[in-house]
Amino acid sequence: MADVPLLKISPSPLTAQMMDVCIGENVDAILLNAYASGTVGSAVIEPIYRATHKGIPVFSFRDSQDDRWIPEWSNRPSLPGVYEAEATAIEKGLIPLRVDHVRFQEMYGELLEICDTHTTYETKTRAAMERFSPPEWNERIEALRKVG
Repeated sequence: MADVPLLKISPSPLTAQMMDVCIGENVDAILLNAYASGTVGSAVIEPIYRATHKGIPVFSFRDSQDDRWIPEWSNRPSLPGVYEAEATAIEKGLIPLRVDHVRFQEMYGELLEICDTHTTYETKTRAAMERFSPPEWNERIEALRKVG
C-alpha cells in the first residue's frame, strides 16, 4: 500500500516540520487538508518546494462542504480565485484537488490506488488531477505551475 500521509494545515510551524519528516522518509505523496477556503498558508511553501524537487507530489483538498471557491480573486490572470499564498504554493508544486472533506474517504482510497499504480511524480500528479479535478481547473493549475 502506498505511503501517503494526511497532514492538517495549522498556522503553527508544526505542519511544515511534519512535511519535512515525510520528505525525509521518502513517502509516495503528501496530502494536505487545507483550510475551508482552500488555502494552505505560507508556512508550508518551502516544504512543498522541497517535496516537489524530490519527486514527492503534494496534493491538497479543502476542509469544507461548500462547493464555492474563494470569492476573493488574486490578481493573477492564470488563476483567479486563489489567494496569493496559495498561488505561490502552486507555483512551488502544490496540486490542489477539487475535492471537499465530504468525499474524503472515497478520494483518499483512490489516491492511494493512484500512488500504488503510478511510480513517477508526473504520472501520479497527472492521474490524480484527471481523476479529481475538472479539465478547466487543471489547465489553470498547469498554467500557474509553469510560472514557478
